[in-house]
Amino acid sequence: MAEYFPGIPAAVYEGAWSTNPFAFKVYNPDRIIGGKPMREALPFCFSAAVPHELLPLQSDIGQEPGPWRAANPLQQAKDSLCASFELMDKLGLRSYCIRDTQLRPLAESLRETYVRTDEMTEGLLYLQKAYGAEPAALICDLRSDPRFALGSFSSPEVDIVSLAAALAKNAVDTAVKLEAKSFVLSVGSVPEADWAQAYAGNLAYMLVLTAEYAQRARYEGRLLLDLPERTELFLYRRELHRLWEPWELRKPGVLLEAVYDTTAPSQADAVLRIIAEMDSRAGSALLQERERVDGRIADFRRNRLATFDAGVGSAILAREVSLDILAAYAESVRSWSLPTDSAAYINGIREGLRWR
Repeated sequence: MAEYFPGIPAAVYEGAWSTNPFAFKVYNPDRIIGGKPMREALPFCFSAAVPHELLPLQSDIGQEPGPWRAANPLQQAKDSLCASFELMDKLGLRSYCIRDTQLRPLAESLRETYVRTDEMTEGLLYLQKAYGAEPAALICDLRSDPRFALGSFSSPEVDIVSLAAALAKNAVDTAVKLEAKSFVLSVGSVPEADWAQAYAGNLAYMLVLTAEYAQRARYEGRLLLDLPERTELFLYRRELHRLWEPWELRKPGVLLEAVYDTTAPSQADAVLRIIAEMDSRAGSALLQERERVDGRIADFRRNRLATFDAGVGSAILAREVSLDILAAYAESVRSWSLPTDSAAYINGIREGLRWR
């Protein structure tokens, strides 16, 4: 198997004082945080999609050495997968996510697309076994293809809706083969046009059909729904959200998908930025754990709400005040400090207002 990241060593934890740029300064996979090793407390989900700009192999079509490019989309997808697992292994990660678009470079026919998907899936199963990796999520991407620019399941074109349905079915079958822990359905926004909104009910209905098919296919993982906020609000407004009961509106793990930087001067710089991202997130997790253990967060919350323990504050929590009482209280506070006996004070205000 070709080496895609030559000269890039495996990243290990060496501590804050390490001068090795390829070592973790904060992220220690064996350190216990929140009762779990950091590798479990921070479930980094590596995106198996190394951009071709980061693969420095010579072209398959005999051009001069330079940015890598494959002779065809299928070969490019295969090389991207192999490079992803090599880099994931060097970062010490064993959990990955993948978009179905990486496994199905669209061909001229759906039948050929299915053949490509099966071929890529077999290769992915081999890589899983070779690197000891497990799929955290398979993402069914019904958003990025230009054909879905006006919606996928909510498209006004029945051909596009049927294409989206076919790809979703194929993605569920792939998730079953890979034994992915989560199946993420990523759909696009519902356009503002009236004609598009008229077909938005189809989106909710297709979610039901996809969930039913996943059950028939004996998929045992979680069903996650990735909706743009505007689409989610639109469906809630029409009370269509009740139809997606089997789905969860969340994403799996700590996704390392957005840290690839194809503008990096070199492969090494791109990998260093990924290491820095992991260290940064590990540092945030350690800070939260330290604050949780020594009680600083609890003390902060308790002290911040101390004024509600008695007097006007307790009356507000007990829902025993009115705007008149609060306004009168605010006007009486000359130095904006609580009266020495605010409980007696508020009772006096009540008595005064009672006779007005």
